Amino acid sequence: MSKQELIEYRSWFEASLPPRLGLLKELVRSSRKYRNWVPDFSPSSIGELSEWSQETLELEGPRGEESPTEISILMDIAMYMGESLVRASPSIKWEHNIRCPRNDVDFGAMVINGPSGLKFDPFRIIYVASLILRDGRLGSDWLSKTFELRFSLLIDGWDGKLGIRP
Repeated sequence: MSKQELIEYRSWFEASLPPRLGLLKELVRSSRKYRNWVPDFSPSSIGELSEWSQETLELEGPRGEESPTEISILMDIAMYMGESLVRASPSIKWEHNIRCPRNDVDFGAMVINGPSGLKFDPFRIIYVASLILRDGRLGSDWLSKTFELRFSLLIDGWDGKLGIRP
């Protein structure tokens, strides 16, 4: 992307975040079981969104052949999870990842950054998790577990071995 395209992407992202979260709220609440879902960015709201997404997302067919609707819903879920992380701690922020080499996998993306210095692209994380969900290797708590792990990594960092730093 050119510098101008990167600026336009950030502007699009920031302007799109509130309306897309509103559309996700409407979509989730259109399901009878989740009509009372409260999208307050709390862990319990993520738990319900996790259950809804597992029940609702069809994610059928070969990997990489998701429909535009599925990709859009995954993006909305990623935005919700990212915003939930930001609201969970004043030290976690959205950041436009442009101060890294252009060959960085997340170059140009809107990433979440925390005090540990680790950054991640919520869409990439949610997309990969959806592939594992598609294979049946994740349960209805997949989004909650993803949120908890990312929160810990953003705050505490990773020791490079078996787990999170004490």
